[in-house]
Amino acid sequence: MEAFELATSFLANMFAVVLIGLVLTETFPYVMTCLRARGRARTDQKNACIRRVLLDHLILFFLVAYAGGVTIYATLVPAFGVHYDVQWIHASVLFVLFALLSYWRPLRMRIAAGLFVVSAVLALELAQGAVAGLIIEMPQVVMIVAYNIGLFSFYFFAVMYSIAMRTKEYEHYVSTQKLFSWRRFIVVFTFVLVWGGAFFMFDTGSVSQESGREVQKAQDVTVRLKWLHSAQFAGLYMADVRNMYRNAGIRPVFIPLNTNSYPIDDVVNGKADFGIAGGLEIVRARAEGKPVVALAVFFQRDPLVAYTLASSSIVRYADLTKVRVGADVAPNGFSFARTEQLRRHGIDPETLDAVYAGPNQNEALLAGAIDVAFGYETSQADELRRKGYAVRILESDAPRAYGDLLFTSEATLASKPDIVAAFTRATLQGWEEALLHPDEAVDAVLAYDDGMNISMTPEEQRAFLEAQRTYLKPTDDFAIGAMDRAVWESMIRSLYHARLLENLIAPEDFMYAPSE
Repeated sequence: MEAFELATSFLANMFAVVLIGLVLTETFPYVMTCLRARGRARTDQKNACIRRVLLDHLILFFLVAYAGGVTIYATLVPAFGVHYDVQWIHASVLFVLFALLSYWRPLRMRIAAGLFVVSAVLALELAQGAVAGLIIEMPQVVMIVAYNIGLFSFYFFAVMYSIAMRTKEYEHYVSTQKLFSWRRFIVVFTFVLVWGGAFFMFDTGSVSQESGREVQKAQDVTVRLKWLHSAQFAGLYMADVRNMYRNAGIRPVFIPLNTNSYPIDDVVNGKADFGIAGGLEIVRARAEGKPVVALAVFFQRDPLVAYTLASSSIVRYADLTKVRVGADVAPNGFSFARTEQLRRHGIDPETLDAVYAGPNQNEALLAGAIDVAFGYETSQADELRRKGYAVRILESDAPRAYGDLLFTSEATLASKPDIVAAFTRATLQGWEEALLHPDEAVDAVLAYDDGMNISMTPEEQRAFLEAQRTYLKPTDDFAIGAMDRAVWESMIRSLYHARLLENLIAPEDFMYAPSE
């Protein structure tokens, strides 16, 4: 994709340069020829010549304006993270405009001219894309030289062909004046070539060089998600569709929930570069000797809660010992996150009447198969509220704990510190943009939803995203991703007292410092 965009940007830039050259090499000499045709042509011939030249001038001026607009679009729009495809625009517009410039009387000649130009442009663009793919690892200067040669070779031929055709047409009106001069053409075209090369190099250095650097150095990174594609990870998708990752030289691959492995294990084992996990899971993994590093906290408090219908008499965690509790691990067990929740409230999971209800336990709760469900307040519990059910979140006196966060391994941080820093920055920017533009963020989520979470409609994804807002930004001036050592320390002590940790660990051992 980056090679395609780079080739298109280069093509648009050189298109503008050569069209300006067309104005210099064709329109101005023809105007002077018509004006000097006094006495050597009838008045009606002279006027017809001038009208034709003015028409050419207007068309060429429009072509230059069009090329300039495409150039700005192709170089500036990607900076705002918008994908574009201008090759077919080039093809269709060039067909019409070059047909207008080709004043052959037979219609078939105009069509032939248009088809010739379109075919040549498409062939060049395809060749550029192929060349970009072949030399993707070569130095930037070699890529620039290759594009220069290819572009100028094509446009040199195009200008020559066009001028030859125009010469024949104007000789029909002013036969006493030779319109085409090789010497004049070579002088003017050399000027255009030099000026165009300087423009090309300047533009490449200021804008396209950044794209070229991405094409050469962009690295694939794998990100393990803790759940299915959904608004829970909207910030990551937004950073991708807005090209924040691409601008940082990163191509992310998001891997959703996989019951055969877990994000922490995949990151530690080198199967993934980054992962999303809960804060308490990170603490436990670190205490077990797994070299994970917390990069940025998304949810400032854990959205995992125990909830029931408001009509129930269940109010607090202590009531769970008397009721049926939804289990998420078959046949009747609890994942670490839920086990941690229970133990932190002084409850031994093995003493509960656990009934397997799967990850999303709302159906079992509504059917009366269980009395209490576990899930995210921002999604499962909120889903029931949106459907009109009154929901009660069980009261909790457990210390505050971080929810979803971005993490990596010590090995990845040591070997790719720049990638880690750039990915973290882009991800946090993506979350900021997702909250500022929720509709666009939902579109990004739906683009990634591969059908596993198809039960959530766009409206539900939007509600899911909005429910996360206060978790991400408790206050308007809060910086998404911030971490507090005191919170980490409280979490560590809570797990230790719940006998989920054998030893206390220091938060500094796994808290990421961007200066590293």
